[in-house]
Amino acid sequence: MKSPVIHANVALPAARRTDRGRRRRRWSARAGALLGAGLLGVGFAACGGMAADGGLGGVGSGLPFLAQCDEQGCSAGLQCLEGVCSLSCTADWQCTNLMVNAECVTGPTIGDDGRGICAVPCSSDDGCRYLGAGSYCDFAFCVAGNLEALPETFEELELRRVPEELIQSPDTVCNPNEFTTSIKVNLRTRQIAWSECSFDARDGGFELQSASTHLSDAQVSLVLRAYRELGLSRERRCEGDAEALTLDLEPEDGPEMLFADDEHSSCPVARLRRSSYVSGLNDLYSALELLTRNL
Repeated sequence: MKSPVIHANVALPAARRTDRGRRRRRWSARAGALLGAGLLGVGFAACGGMAADGGLGGVGSGLPFLAQCDEQGCSAGLQCLEGVCSLSCTADWQCTNLMVNAECVTGPTIGDDGRGICAVPCSSDDGCRYLGAGSYCDFAFCVAGNLEALPETFEELELRRVPEELIQSPDTVCNPNEFTTSIKVNLRTRQIAWSECSFDARDGGFELQSASTHLSDAQVSLVLRAYRELGLSRERRCEGDAEALTLDLEPEDGPEMLFADDEHSSCPVARLRRSSYVSGLNDLYSALELLTRNL
C-alpha cells in the first residue's frame, strides 16, 4: 500500500496580505505602462517550466528569480530591478536560462538605455504556480513566492488523497483522479466535511459519499495543533506509494498555495502541478480523519 497526496487551503496573516497589496501596486503600475505603450510583445500565456536546479535563484542561495526584493538579497547573479530579483537584458535568449517562458520586456518605466528586464508574462495566478507556493500574477507578470514558513492559521483547509497513476473511469458522479478521499475544514463556519469517491462494483462506476458536522472548541484546537506541525521542506526524495498527499492553502486575500508531501518531491507526478513541498502531511491527515470517524 502506498502513501496518499493531500490538498489544503490557508489564509495569510493580515500583515503579509497588506505588504503584498503594496507590492502588487508597484508591479501593476509598471505593467500598465508597458501595455499602454504597446511595448510588451508577448501573449499572456501561462507561465511554465522552472529554473533548473543549481541555476540562478536555486534553493538556499538568496531570493530567487522574480521574488520581491528591496535593493539587496537576490541570489548570486541576480539584481533587484523594479522591485523583483531579475536580470537586465536586451533579448529573450538572455532570460531563458532562468525560466523557459521568461522574456525580455522593455518600456518607458524600465531604464532609459533601451535595456529591459527578464520577466514571465501571465494572465492569472494559475499561470505562476510553477514558481512555487505563494506565487501570483500581478496584472501581467508573475511574482515568485518566497515563503519562509506556513501561515500560523487558516480559514479553510482541504486535504485530498490523489492516486499517482491515472485511473480509467467512466463518466460518473465523481472522478477518482481528482481525489479518492477529501477532508475539508472551514474554521470560519467551524465545519468539517468528508467525501469519498469509491468504486461501485454494482454498476462498474464510481460513487460519491459525503457528510459533514460542526467542530467544537476542543476540536478546532486539535486541528490547529496538527496543522502547525507541518513544515516547509526543501528535501527532494521519491518514496512513491499508490497515492500522494497534496496541500492547497487558500489565503483570505492572495493566491492559492499548492504543496505536495515531501515523500513525492522528486517523483514523476507532473499532473499534480506541485513545485513546493511540506513534511507532516500524513500526520495531519490522520488527525483530521479521526474527527470524521462518526460521519
